[in-house]
Amino acid sequence: NRYPVYSCASTFWLTAGWRRGFANALITQAKEKQPAV
Repeated sequence: NRYPVYSCASTFWLTAGWRRGFANALITQAKEKQPAV
């Protein structure tokens, strides 16, 4: 495997990482819709 870092990142994303990524996406959209305080 020539890309161990990418494999680890993709594996993390496919397991527990997707929840955090999904939450971050929702937070980002919320910040874009609401004015920054």
